[in-house]
Amino acid sequence: QAKQAQKVRFDALDAARWVASAQIVGYHISKWDRSGFSDTASEFAGRGCFWTQMFFILSGFVLAYGELSKPPKNARDELSLLSYLARRL
Repeated sequence: QAKQAQKVRFDALDAARWVASAQIVGYHISKWDRSGFSDTASEFAGRGCFWTQMFFILSGFVLAYGELSKPPKNARDELSLLSYLARRL
């Protein structure tokens, strides 16, 4: 039996990605309708660019770690940007 690679899940990073995505949604809602937000909430939601960057950084790490932790299918396989993009797209 071939040994399968164990999938690693980063629950803390998944939670941080969820918080970041909720903040991004809050940012867009605050730009769309400011009447329902207090000044503090609008200021906090106005930091949407920070949360977008955090979301992409965390997602990039999770995707890269998942890809780099996989064992090669055969001895000749090399990690390359082209093969990675072909699998992702």
